[in-house]
Amino acid sequence: MRSNVVIASGIWNLGLGLMMFVPPLYRALGLHLVQPGWGFLIGALLLFTAAVLVLAGKDVVRYGAIIVFEAGTRFLAAVILIPAGLLYGYGWLAVFAGVTDIMWGVAYLVIVQRVTGRSISELCAELTS
Repeated sequence: MRSNVVIASGIWNLGLGLMMFVPPLYRALGLHLVQPGWGFLIGALLLFTAAVLVLAGKDVVRYGAIIVFEAGTRFLAAVILIPAGLLYGYGWLAVFAGVTDIMWGVAYLVIVQRVTGRSISELCAELTS
């Protein structure tokens, strides 16, 4: 079964990933990275997750465990991004990205459980088997 929300989040990542390859753009939007190389690295990661999410969103039953794993990475990103923006001068865009990561992560967990009819623990067990 397909999830347009998961696919949309992949497209969101695609946009963010492409933005990270244009330092003047992300600086104008309020993200302050000391070296552009970090932006390129983050951009490459975002492009990878964009591809994973678009593909996984087309068959949530089959790839639900991967979407659950992506929810975990979203929560981890939020734990890093929000303090980076608020306390360490990375800018408001880092805070915004962290908050949206929390929302996407929660959405993934709700969608995957509804679509697959399986609990998060069952899906996590699938990842480890």
